[in-house]
Amino acid sequence: MEIWKDVIDYEGIYEVSNLGRVKSLLSNGKILKNSCGAGGYCRLGLYKNSKVTTKYVHHVVYYSFSGVAPIGKEINHIDGDKTNNKLSNLELVTPSENTLHAYRNNLAKKGEKHYLAKLKQVDVINIKKYYSSGEYSQTELAKMYNVTRQSIHAVVREKTWK
Repeated sequence: MEIWKDVIDYEGIYEVSNLGRVKSLLSNGKILKNSCGAGGYCRLGLYKNSKVTTKYVHHVVYYSFSGVAPIGKEINHIDGDKTNNKLSNLELVTPSENTLHAYRNNLAKKGEKHYLAKLKQVDVINIKKYYSSGEYSQTELAKMYNVTRQSIHAVVREKTWK
């Protein structure tokens, strides 16, 4: 059964359901469309006082039904599906529990599969080879691969791309 509650700070303007849907009360209950970004989390824009604020759907759902998360806690998607914003799929965890959940369930994207990755595995192999040969400095490699020198440093010191 779908249960609706006011969105916190948007009372009388928007409601959110335990099934993860948000509707506008000013548009005859029209269900809002959300947008899921590169990181997989769904967002939507909420208007109030002629100003739009982007909110994560899972935050809107959790906060409206359970209150704001205490400092040091995060909202985790139990099934690992960041688009499943049903209240029954959300839980409060510590950041380390959230990270552990991602690794245990093979949700943590690594290497070139990470949505922020700028390098591919072949690039990393070549960077390590060029740097260890003394042919190129970290600054030169950063320019070649269009990344920061700090990124190259992390690669050659195996802080990333181990």
